Amino acid sequence: MSKSSLPAGWLDPFRLSGLPCGTPVVLGFSGGADSASVLDMLVKSGIRVTAVHVNHMIRGDEAERDALFCAKRAAELGVDFVLFRKDVPALAASRGKGLEETAREERYRCFAEVMKKTGSPLLVTAHNADDNAETVLFNITRGCAAKGACGIPPVRPFPDGNGLIVRPALGISKSELLSYCEENGITFVTDSTNTDTSYSRNRIRREIIPVLKTINPGLLSSVSAFTDSIRTDCEYLDSLARDFAVAHPALYASELSSLPAPIAARVITLSARKAGAAPEKRHIDAVLSAVTEGRRIAVTLPGSIIARIGKAGLISFEYDDRTPKKHKSTEKDTSN
Repeated sequence: MSKSSLPAGWLDPFRLSGLPCGTPVVLGFSGGADSASVLDMLVKSGIRVTAVHVNHMIRGDEAERDALFCAKRAAELGVDFVLFRKDVPALAASRGKGLEETAREERYRCFAEVMKKTGSPLLVTAHNADDNAETVLFNITRGCAAKGACGIPPVRPFPDGNGLIVRPALGISKSELLSYCEENGITFVTDSTNTDTSYSRNRIRREIIPVLKTINPGLLSSVSAFTDSIRTDCEYLDSLARDFAVAHPALYASELSSLPAPIAARVITLSARKAGAAPEKRHIDAVLSAVTEGRRIAVTLPGSIIARIGKAGLISFEYDDRTPKKHKSTEKDTSN
């Protein structure tokens, strides 16, 4: 099959990333329909790929089945294959984190290791248009800012800053990927947990999106257009915030108060993240409120970081080793 017979929504990984054609890529290969079809498309596009499968050791025999399937499929295609086994339940317990968060951390550690060994600056994931719509609905349901409505970006920096992540199938629907598998005789495995609607994302996928499609059959395209628009706006506002932060290494409330609220909020977020904190909306709102009202304040952020507005209006973000690592956010008004 030629490139021209690939689905219309396929996005060339090199065009997405701006990297030269022929750059080796690493693919996160679960063995499901999405990654199985994306692997096939990469091979048919003549792209040199290393498929990486991570067995999280959560689903017992089923997970072992998936690992064997992926190894066999990669061999059939003549693709380099790397298998990792990570005891995610044990790691999650030792770190005091959830299974999903720990699994993601371990996956990306594995991807980073293979990218380094193969000299590949590009990780391909098989996210599709359905995943994008589910993500937006999930974020809105939880209550999100504009960033959460941006959905899944087609390209973004790798978490450790080395390389890029691209999603060439983001413009293709799940049903189109399944049809592609059927038409091309591509086999795949199915994760039994995908049908468990006790997981919020699965419930959105199986119960909510089908109802929304009865209202608008073009739901996925509409959501994609929406996220593209929001992402463009966010990128512009982010660039203004970055420029301001660079020009103002010492951040004063008087200067911050002159900015439009969307940019001021982003400046606070940038400064907090530089200090190692991941502020939530309530933290940012607390600082912005104090800036607007000319109050001194101290706000405890996640990561034991204290955001302060001092006597001269200087805004600082400093680590406080007296603050417990796990805590509820507190706000102390020091205007007196």
